[in-house]
Amino acid sequence: MPISLDLLFTLKETQLQHGLRAENYARYHQYLSNRVATLRRQLKLSNDKKKFLHREVTATNATDARHLVLLALYAERCWAEAESILETIATVKRQETAGASKGNAPAGGIPPKEQYRKRLNKAVVWAQKLSDVSAAVADPRTQIEAKGYSFEAVGRCALSHGRFADARDAFKQARDFYITLQPQSNESQWPIVMAKVGELDDRVVYCMECLGEDPMSYRPTQHGGVAAQFAVTVKWNRRNLNIFNVKVKDTLREVQQSEWAAVKQRALEAAAGPIPIGTQAKVLEVLDRTMGLYNDALSHARTDLRSASDSQRQEQQLLVHYLTYHVALLSLERTKFMLEVFERRYRSTVDALRSTAGGVKGAKGVKDFPLSQYASPLEVIRLCDAGLETVAEMCLLPGVGGNDEVESWEQALTSTKLYYSAEANRVAGDRSVASTQYAKAKSILTSSSSVEGLARRVDEGLLSLSAENALQSFQQNATPGAKFLVDSLDTPAVASAVTKFPPDYQAVPCKPVFVDIAATYVDYPGTANAAPPPEAKKNASAHQDPQQAGAPEGDQGAQGKKWGWGWGWGKK
Repeated sequence: MPISLDLLFTLKETQLQHGLRAENYARYHQYLSNRVATLRRQLKLSNDKKKFLHREVTATNATDARHLVLLALYAERCWAEAESILETIATVKRQETAGASKGNAPAGGIPPKEQYRKRLNKAVVWAQKLSDVSAAVADPRTQIEAKGYSFEAVGRCALSHGRFADARDAFKQARDFYITLQPQSNESQWPIVMAKVGELDDRVVYCMECLGEDPMSYRPTQHGGVAAQFAVTVKWNRRNLNIFNVKVKDTLREVQQSEWAAVKQRALEAAAGPIPIGTQAKVLEVLDRTMGLYNDALSHARTDLRSASDSQRQEQQLLVHYLTYHVALLSLERTKFMLEVFERRYRSTVDALRSTAGGVKGAKGVKDFPLSQYASPLEVIRLCDAGLETVAEMCLLPGVGGNDEVESWEQALTSTKLYYSAEANRVAGDRSVASTQYAKAKSILTSSSSVEGLARRVDEGLLSLSAENALQSFQQNATPGAKFLVDSLDTPAVASAVTKFPPDYQAVPCKPVFVDIAATYVDYPGTANAAPPPEAKKNASAHQDPQQAGAPEGDQGAQGKKWGWGWGWGKK
């Protein structure tokens, strides 16, 4: 019974699970070495400890799919080692360019460049052996996959030696083998085959560019009624466009891997209130990066359009229109995200101002809403104008004007602009203009439900405006005095002879302070030169010592100095 092996799926799964998802060829080579040793031991192809026995997989002893897997892993191991050596060469060159020492360079032996080519030559030998053994023992699908894999190995080897013409022909032959697998492939196998075909087309175009040939002239033939899908196919105006430029294809592949829509959705659903600045910056970074990729692809497509022949000009022009539309579409998505950001800020600003003015605690998070993030309706209006300009540019492209989706975008932006214009006029006091704008926004939203929640906010604005108009008219028509409205059936009336309670506040003085302004001008007598009273003189003479009464001042001073050191006697 022929051996059946899904070669492409097995190799692709092995590569993605063991290092090549991150382009780690050293890790992939290490895994292949361990896996080969395990398979040799399981298939009893390992050598004895004391004697070498040459055991290899041949058409006579290949009875299991693991024999074919072993040959494929031999080729993959050589290719992985070659790529690892190439990375080492690139690292050494970068270090030399930066002025670092050449300590990592091998001292003698085969140069790294020759080692790289030597391993690729060995990979070709193993891939050719896999093809020969498969032709003898495998089923037709496995034989085709093995032949395509062998030609792919030959192309890689020729490319390393600089033989671009041989590499181009080998890659074309490998592609022809892979494309014939379509009738024998199911829904899970065919995408892997087409991914491999796309890789080979990129290599063919690269070889043509190195040879100085026109890549636009590469048109693979059809095989078995299967269309040549060698390029990334996009749909524009009910027409499939094939992209031949490698740079455009690589850029669009990166765009497909971008998750800007998921990042934007998570940011909007994370919080019901204002979006944090860090989250906003992250979303804008992803959107700007994706838009940069589209702009790069558009520049390459315009370059191809200038050099395209007359037969290819129409297709290239449609491709430019396709990329221009997606650049404008992504710009519109960015504007819509910023609209949502500033709408939330404006609603939080209104809540914060109401809670501050009324002295009532606002909603959760309103108290901590920073002043730097306050937003006005004018900022939202400017974003709506930018979005409408983007939609107008999109409508200039053929086939875009009159599209239902584009018209819904235009209606949503117009109604949003009218609503916030009415809000701005209502705050400024121009209620007549605000009422007209509210009515226009409501009429647009009645015919289109493109904006969720905006119709409810328009109704709330109309009610608030009607209430303000009624209150203003009542205040203008009211007579002076304390009058209050009372309900009299269906007609409101003004009550009379009603005493207001509590009474109004009145200004009264509290704790008056009296100041004598003449006190600063009164000259009071001093006490420095005042004479002592007579009674003080009599007391002083009565208590004086009789022996010292007639003594001169000098003796009294000497006696004071003599005993001045003890117990404080003689102090003056």
